[in-house]
Amino acid sequence: VMKRIIKCLLCMLVMVMFVSNAKALDITVNNSKHGISDENGYYVTNKGILTVTGVSEGDTFEAFKLIDVYYNSTSNAISYEFTEQTQTLLDQNQFEASVNAVHNLTRGDITSGSTTTASTLDYFASMYSSWLKSSNVSGISMNVNGTVASRELEAGMYLILPRQTNKVYAVMVGNVNFTSENGNWVLRSDTIVAKKSDISISSNISDTLLNSGSFNEGEKFGYNFNVDLPIYPTNATNKTARIIGTIDEGLALDIDTAILRNGSTVIDKDFVGNILDDNNQPIGILFDLIIDDIKVGSAKLLNSGDFEFDLDYDRLESNNINFEVKFSINESAKLGVTGNSVKLLLEYANDPYGPNNTRTTNSIVTINTYKIKLFKQDGNNKGLEGAIYKVYSDSSLEHEVCSITTLDTGYGESIGLANETYYLKEIKAPNGYKINNDVITVIIDTTNGYTDVSVIDSKMGILPSTGGMGTYIFIVFGAVIIVLSIVFLMKKKKEKDKENE
Repeated sequence: VMKRIIKCLLCMLVMVMFVSNAKALDITVNNSKHGISDENGYYVTNKGILTVTGVSEGDTFEAFKLIDVYYNSTSNAISYEFTEQTQTLLDQNQFEASVNAVHNLTRGDITSGSTTTASTLDYFASMYSSWLKSSNVSGISMNVNGTVASRELEAGMYLILPRQTNKVYAVMVGNVNFTSENGNWVLRSDTIVAKKSDISISSNISDTLLNSGSFNEGEKFGYNFNVDLPIYPTNATNKTARIIGTIDEGLALDIDTAILRNGSTVIDKDFVGNILDDNNQPIGILFDLIIDDIKVGSAKLLNSGDFEFDLDYDRLESNNINFEVKFSINESAKLGVTGNSVKLLLEYANDPYGPNNTRTTNSIVTINTYKIKLFKQDGNNKGLEGAIYKVYSDSSLEHEVCSITTLDTGYGESIGLANETYYLKEIKAPNGYKINNDVITVIIDTTNGYTDVSVIDSKMGILPSTGGMGTYIFIVFGAVIIVLSIVFLMKKKKEKDKENE
C-alpha cells in the first residue's frame, strides 16, 4: 500500500512548481543543463549560506546535495529534481519517493537524536547516509569556526554528515531555497541546529563517590560505573556499544556481588561456558546478558579480573548502563602513590553508517595501600627474630587490623594498610628479651610504600639501656653503697667475734 501511495505521489508530483505572478529577479541559471520533468527549466546557480550551529569544536563536516533547483523563466516557476547521485541511490535500492515529499521535509523530522520512527523521510535520510559511506562518496567540505559549520552552496537541498568526529550526530538536512516575497523570488539561507548524543562514562568508589581511596588488604569496597550510550539515528547500520574494563593484578573482583542495570532494569547473567586459551586452559568465563528472557548482550570475565560487556543496542531498554561490584586488595597490590587502578572505557560507533568506531578516554579509579616495616633490634642495630606485634586502628587497642612478626633479619612487615593512623603493641618478645610495653603510634607515610619503624628490646635480667648519664651515675653509686655496706657488716662481724673470744 505504501509503495502504491508513493508511486501515485511520484506521478502527481513529477514536477513541483511554485508559480508567482511576480517577475523573477537575479536568478542565474546554467543554460546547458535543463530539467527532465520541465525541459524549459534550467539549473539554478544562485548561492546561499547553509549553517550548522552547536557542533563540537574540532569536528569536520561534508554537505551532500540531494535535490537540484530549476527555473523556468517563461512561466516564472521554480521546480525541483533529485540529483543524479540521489537518483542513482534510489534506483539501486529500488526505493520510490517523490521529490516533493522529500523536499518539503521539516528538519525536526530527521535531526532529532532520539528519532526512532520508520517514516519514509527518516528511512530515506538514513539509507542515503549509509549508501554514501559504503560508496566512499566525497561531499563538499563545510567551513568550521568554533561551534559553527557553514558553507556557501548552490540552491538546493543538502544532507550534512560529519566527516571527523567522536560524537554521534543525528542526520541533518537543510535547504538553500527560494520563496516568493512581494512578487519576487528570494533565495533563503538556512540554519540547522546540530543534535548530537551526550556520551559519558564515569566510575567511582561507591561509598565515597570519589575516584581514589585507600584500603586494607583483603577489605572489600564498592565500585560503580555509569555509562550513557550514544543514541543512534534510525536505520543506522553501525551501533557498536562495548564497555571494556582493565583491572590491575593487585585488585580482585568479586563477581558474585555484581549488579548490572539497563536504566532501572537489572540485567540477569546466564552462564554460557569457560573461555579457553590455545592450550585449552580456562582463562575466563562467558555470560549471556538477559532481560525478560531476551538476550541483550554478552559479558566476558577473565581470570585477570578484566571484563567486557558487548551490548546489543537495539534490544536495550535504555541507553544508560550502570554496574556495581565489590573489589578487594590482594597481596600483589602495588604500594604507595602509584596505586592500583580500574580503567574503564566505552567503544562505540562514531560513524553510524560506516565501519568506524572510536573509544572514550579511560575513566580511572585508583586504590592505594601502604605497609608498616618494623625493625626489631637490640640497641646495637642487631636484628632480632621472633618479635610479634599487633597492629590496631584505635589508640584503645580494641580493633586489631593485623600482626607483624620479625624474621631472622629483624624485619617484619604488615599487610597492605589504608592511609590512617595505627597503633603497635608487642605481644611476644624475641627469645631472651623482655617485651617492650610501649605503644607505638604510626602515621602512614603516603609518599613511600613503606613506613619504617625501629624498636629496641632489652635482654632478660639486664636493665634497659635507656635514660641519660644520670641513670648510670645512680646505678654506680648504688653499687658502691652496697659494696661498702657489705664490707662494713663484715668488719663489724669480725669485731664482734673477737669480743666474744
